[in-house]
Amino acid sequence: MELNIHNDEILLSAANKSHYPQDELPEIALAGRSNVGKSSFINTMLNRKNLARTSGKPG
Repeated sequence: MELNIHNDEILLSAANKSHYPQDELPEIALAGRSNVGKSSFINTMLNRKNLARTSGKPG
């Protein structure tokens, strides 16, 4: 499968359902414990170094 992304940015982070986007675009959710590589996965998939911030310190 080839992934073609032309524009990538983090628009918002939402903790409450009322803040979720109201558009009809597909969404992907990543869940996992602290420091398991969720942000690194995002950066790798989008071929960006710092789109999602990473740290050696959990949290």
